[in-house]
Amino acid sequence: MTELELKKQIEGHNRRNKELKKVLQSRGLNEETLIEAEYHFWADMHEDAIAFAKRLYDEGFLVLVIAPVADENGTTWNLEVRKRETVKDVIGEPKTAYLVELANQYNALYDGWGTQV
Repeated sequence: MTELELKKQIEGHNRRNKELKKVLQSRGLNEETLIEAEYHFWADMHEDAIAFAKRLYDEGFLVLVIAPVADENGTTWNLEVRKRETVKDVIGEPKTAYLVELANQYNALYDGWGTQV
């Protein structure tokens, strides 16, 4: 991915995070509330998904899913991880940029995060 593509992806996630912050606040959570955030990634190659999952595990994430998903281009690998963090950390621009750039190092795409409230 080019630097411009990475920048656009980061900006898109940051816009979405601002909206998600409003949703979380409307449900009574503040920036210091701890949540179980699930992060979603896609990788083209099984080997990349495995290596990336190991890296995330080494950084304290719990690996939930590494699974193939058939699509029109063949097989893509779904990677889902979880980590207990504050809302501030989850939605923060530094975390978003880090995950987008880290995913790119493993030929993967960061697809965002979710949580149950």
